[in-house]
Amino acid sequence: MLIGIVSLIFVASVTQPLTALTGAAVVGPVLLILAPVPLISNFGQVSEAILRRELRYSGLAIRNVLATIMGAIAAIAFAAGGYGVYALAVQKLVFTIVYTCTILIAQPWKPSWVFVIVESRRLVSTGLNVTISNTLQLANGRIVDLNIGAFLGVVSLGITRVAWRFYDFCLQLVIAPLSSVSYTLFTDAAASDEDLRRIYLQYSEFIVGIAAPIFIGLSIVSHDAIVLLAGAKWEKSALVLSMLSLTVFASCINLLFTPVMIAKARTRLIRQQAIWQALSNATLTFGAAQFDIVSVVVVYILRVYAFAVYNLILLSRVLELPVRVLMIRLLPIFVGTAGLASIGLCVRSLLIGHGELLRLCTVAATGGVTYIFILLASDGLGLSRGLTTGYFTMAQALLRRRRGNR
Repeated sequence: MLIGIVSLIFVASVTQPLTALTGAAVVGPVLLILAPVPLISNFGQVSEAILRRELRYSGLAIRNVLATIMGAIAAIAFAAGGYGVYALAVQKLVFTIVYTCTILIAQPWKPSWVFVIVESRRLVSTGLNVTISNTLQLANGRIVDLNIGAFLGVVSLGITRVAWRFYDFCLQLVIAPLSSVSYTLFTDAAASDEDLRRIYLQYSEFIVGIAAPIFIGLSIVSHDAIVLLAGAKWEKSALVLSMLSLTVFASCINLLFTPVMIAKARTRLIRQQAIWQALSNATLTFGAAQFDIVSVVVVYILRVYAFAVYNLILLSRVLELPVRVLMIRLLPIFVGTAGLASIGLCVRSLLIGHGELLRLCTVAATGGVTYIFILLASDGLGLSRGLTTGYFTMAQALLRRRRGNR
């Protein structure tokens, strides 16, 4: 709660300087609307953590959907009333209020009045590192927005944000749920180095195997997806979305970095990495924003992959697991994704001139079949050590654990 109060005061205090810096009068009021969001959100953090610990993700998903719908309704109402950009800020505020209230109803929790010195020291040390890391990760996206808006204009910012919304939606839909479950799995396995290495390999294989075909496929059909779902007026966002989708492999590695380091009690590395990411992001984005959107996205992709390599090396050292072992495990997935991309590009080129929906569905179907065929073939030839059967085994283990927690 203290963090939430400090965040509220800080955001409120910078409204005037940022308004003067950007020259946009709406910046101050929008920030004031968003200022209470961290404080409200923090009311439900412990309750949400309990639900995640018990793998009660269906309840979390339902509440997320409900909060999203309520936020969307509020945003539509404000937009229809002529409030423009304020509708987006209200959407976030309403979402946070609804989500927090429903979480507290699902899992009531209140702190006891017993204060444990030893535990508080450990919690403050670990929590501070993770909080700094999470805050800087969130700031990275805003750094990009700020530079694009300031140097390339609001039209360029709009084009970029539409693409980023699609990309973030897919991340939250595909990768984030798998990553959040990993916190529990890695922490439970932390007592045994061998178990931690085994789960890390299995989970890396699992998350890359699911995310890679989806995002590489999205890169191929980005234009069709943008035009179909957002309209032809946003088709310039397609190139940005296509490029962002190519960061899938780096994103998978980076998302697993934090849960592993928390499990190994190496949160200092999380903080250091986040600081370096923020500094490099601010510097490189500032330089790229002097040119065009493509330069900003290229710099972003290069930075993400550079830190993925850095994180991979750190993971290798902490887990005492050579990088080549992971690469060998992921090789069939790389081959399958390459096959998907080749077929997808060929099919799409053959359907030029047809409707977006037909192209999107056909490319998705043929690419998906190709990907699955390659994985099954690699299993049949003994090249992937039971990759496809491993997916079913892991899914069954998660389901059994969830039923046990009930």
